[in-house]
Amino acid sequence: MELNFKDFELLVPSLEEPLAFYQNTLGLPLRFRNETFADFDLGYGSRLALWEVDHAVETCGKNAVGTAGNRMMGSFRLKSKDAIDQAFSEFKSKNVNVIQAPARWPWGKYGFYFTDPNEYLWEVFTTDQSKADGFVITEVSFFVEDLERSLSFYKDKVGLTVKRSDQWSIEFQSGEAAFCLKGAAAFNKELGSIITPDGHRCIGAFQFDTGEEVTEYYRQLCENDVEFVTDLIDWPWGARAAYFKDLDGFLWEIYAWVGKPYTW
Repeated sequence: MELNFKDFELLVPSLEEPLAFYQNTLGLPLRFRNETFADFDLGYGSRLALWEVDHAVETCGKNAVGTAGNRMMGSFRLKSKDAIDQAFSEFKSKNVNVIQAPARWPWGKYGFYFTDPNEYLWEVFTTDQSKADGFVITEVSFFVEDLERSLSFYKDKVGLTVKRSDQWSIEFQSGEAAFCLKGAAAFNKELGSIITPDGHRCIGAFQFDTGEEVTEYYRQLCENDVEFVTDLIDWPWGARAAYFKDLDGFLWEIYAWVGKPYTW
């Protein structure tokens, strides 16, 4: 079974400031919102979601959320070097906190880096194979201390299949958006120690088509001794979901829609 990495969720103190940043400053199309959650559907790749951290704590527990997402990075892909340079100029004119100007990086991408109002790190990049016309999230990366240890967890316990690997990262097959593990030390050497041990909080999510499919996968992970922080239940917002942690404390959701999503 190929897992579908569909949602990249940032845990934020409140919705208003980051919602304005992503919707108005970056121009991302809002898909869904209620009092504590909002997401953007970019048409391809992963959705970007914002979830108020207090509600995440109510759902997953303070200990789980407190260690989730030690270090992470989302990646927006554009179609060309000219599109990258144009985006860089637009971001600067809008006073976005750009921390690295466009450059050709050793890992084969041309791009730049910025942070949002809650200091979440983003990459804007292109490669020779890029075809996207606008901002799409095609890659989400977790920075880890021990690549081999994390590789074993995601391959042997979670059931992901490695698509490619090199000295910089390990990429797994996960639908339209790639999930990657990267070595923190190697990237800090190039980017200037921007990946910190305490970092930020985020949640990755694998979406299933039916409640039966997510139930079966939940059973498989339990048999593999994956550490869940919640049971698999039907939540009030319409999803059957459970949450688990990896070996570095990153938090994951597995879910399927079994009811009408709660909106306002």
